[in-house]
Amino acid sequence: MQHNWVLSKQAKKPKSVMPDASWPDKAYVPESPEVIAAHQTRERRRKDTITFKAPAVPGDYPFFCTFPGHSSTMREFLG
Repeated sequence: MQHNWVLSKQAKKPKSVMPDASWPDKAYVPESPEVIAAHQTRERRRKDTITFKAPAVPGDYPFFCTFPGHSSTMREFLG
């Protein structure tokens, strides 16, 4: 099963990152102002690196996998 990684601005998963019919074409990475950084889907056990500019405001930022079937279990939400 594939995975991806999405870093969000909100402490809880925003509704704006819920899947829609265009997601397969976008590799399941949502187009949302709440997304700080994201990594495209990868096969299981494949290692990759993502580089992004950290937010200027210190805080806790949740990350999660948006591949179908994972968003309910593969996540790190705060609050």
